[in-house]
Amino acid sequence: MTTSTLLSLISTTFLVLIYMRYIDGKGIFKRWRNRREEKKQSVTKQKNDEDDGLDASKTLSLLQHALTTLGGRAVTEEFEDETRIYYDYQGGHFFFVVSPDSVFVKLFYPQWYCVELDDIDKFSFMCRQINNANRNSQCTCFYVIDDEHNEANFYATCNFVLVEQLPQLADYVDSRLQTIFSTIRSISEVVNEKTESPY
Repeated sequence: MTTSTLLSLISTTFLVLIYMRYIDGKGIFKRWRNRREEKKQSVTKQKNDEDDGLDASKTLSLLQHALTTLGGRAVTEEFEDETRIYYDYQGGHFFFVVSPDSVFVKLFYPQWYCVELDDIDKFSFMCRQINNANRNSQCTCFYVIDDEHNEANFYATCNFVLVEQLPQLADYVDSRLQTIFSTIRSISEVVNEKTESPY
């Protein structure tokens, strides 16, 4: 490639870029891009509406019906962006969180165990047990530090989908509750064994 050809190519590219910039200033490319983006969003929205077929507005009523079928005591509390159901079941104190635009339900078992932060050995032992349980369970355990009382409170949580297409909803919700019970039970057994023999 000769120098003159290279210069000609550079100047042509430069002129094309200037011309495109001029046209873009007139809004021609912007309108084209906007139309293409609107079409893409319309197709995506239509596809999402067709694909999921899941009705998030029914999630709360499905959960309430399942809890009524299971028995236990349920208290509902409405918030701006979510509904909470506090639920006492088989000696456990749970709460469910349901968002109006989601088919997912968040299930929590709050403060099922407490350790003083001054007891470093017990706290680190509990953290190891929580990590082991999280690897092998369908629920997740975690702790929250309470500075006011100088302790760590342990929680368990489980997220699940709740839609009317699922058969036997009460049994399905009960299986989520039992998952948390069994995880806590397995951790408690190890902790009790360790308590009998010092850390």
